[in-house]
Amino acid sequence: MKVGLFFGSFNPIHLGHVIIANFMLHEACLDEVWLVVSPQNPFKLANEIASVEHRINMVNLALNNSQKIKVCDLELRLPQPSYTINSLNELKKMYPHILFEIIMGSDNLDKLHEWHRAEEILVEYKFNIYKRNGFNGLPAGNFEIFDAPCLDISATWIRNRIKQNKNVDFVCDKLVAKYIKENSLYL
Repeated sequence: MKVGLFFGSFNPIHLGHVIIANFMLHEACLDEVWLVVSPQNPFKLANEIASVEHRINMVNLALNNSQKIKVCDLELRLPQPSYTINSLNELKKMYPHILFEIIMGSDNLDKLHEWHRAEEILVEYKFNIYKRNGFNGLPAGNFEIFDAPCLDISATWIRNRIKQNKNVDFVCDKLVAKYIKENSLYL
C-alpha cells in the first residue's frame, strides 16, 4: 500500500489543500493520502496558529468522511517542534507494510535543505511535488513533478480576510467556514 503524506499546519484547511490531496491521490497512484496536522511547524510562529484540536476538527469537516483521504494526528504525540524525520520514523515503525511518500509544493523546495536531517529524508523517501509559482527546478533526490491545479490562495490570506470580517466561504468548505465563525477563530 502506498500512502502520500501531506504535512501542514492547515491553519485553516482550504479548498486548495483538498484539491491537491485529491489530485495526488489519483495522479501519483496512491492508495490513500494522509493530511498530517503539525501542532507547531518549526518555521512558523506559535501565536499565529489556532489550537491543534480546532485544526483537526476543520480538516475532518473538509474531508467529509473520505475513505481515501484522512487526517493523521500522529504529531500530537511526538516531541515538539514537529520534525518531519521524527514523524516519518514513527510512521514507519507503526505501519511497516506501508510505503510512505511525501506530497509537497515546489515553493518548499528552497527550504528543504533546512529541514532537520534532510539528507536522510531525501535518501529514503519519494517526493511528489506539485508546481507552484516560481518553480525553478529540482535539487538532487527522488522527485516526481506534477502539474496540479493550484489555487493561488493561502491560509494567511484567509486569516487576514477573517480579521477584516470578510467572507471566506468561497475558499473554504462551507462547514469549515461555519466552524471558524462559530468558534471565533482568527479574529
